[in-house]
Amino acid sequence: MKLVPMRFCSYTWHHNPKSIKIISDKDVVNLCSPYQKHFSKDFGENLRTVSGVGELYGENCLEEYRNLEKVYKLKKQGILSISKTICMYALFEKLSLIGEAKENVLTYEFVFKETKSENTEDDTSIIHTVSQGETLWDIANMYEKKIESLVSLNPQIRYIDDLTDIEKVRVC
Repeated sequence: MKLVPMRFCSYTWHHNPKSIKIISDKDVVNLCSPYQKHFSKDFGENLRTVSGVGELYGENCLEEYRNLEKVYKLKKQGILSISKTICMYALFEKLSLIGEAKENVLTYEFVFKETKSENTEDDTSIIHTVSQGETLWDIANMYEKKIESLVSLNPQIRYIDDLTDIEKVRVC
């Protein structure tokens, strides 16, 4: 299985985080009224939260953390894409260094909050570079997208089962 790097706005992780937690929850309230039984009411889904822990490796790990911190400080929404799981509009809510310092390794935590708006200030499209043998069906499955969505985003593709290596496919 080929893992796609995690991405947010213009930043692409060199190493996917060690752990990621995606929280989907609902507003469920327990209600009661005089002379009636207790009951629960589902007020619908909340926006998702994505959090995790990662490590940056190598002699330039501090510089790489500063690049990630620049993206955090932009304070704007963008597309968050996590390999084989989700692609959503989000805000970068939290970034922190954690743990004991080690030579050429930095450990960090992050939190993203989903937004429903698709209005981003810059072009944060996700572009997938086709590997040998991949089809548009494979790419749709990889990003959990409908094939129809990828077809409409990529009018230049004539045959969805016949992509060339290094061809670019717009995902969202």
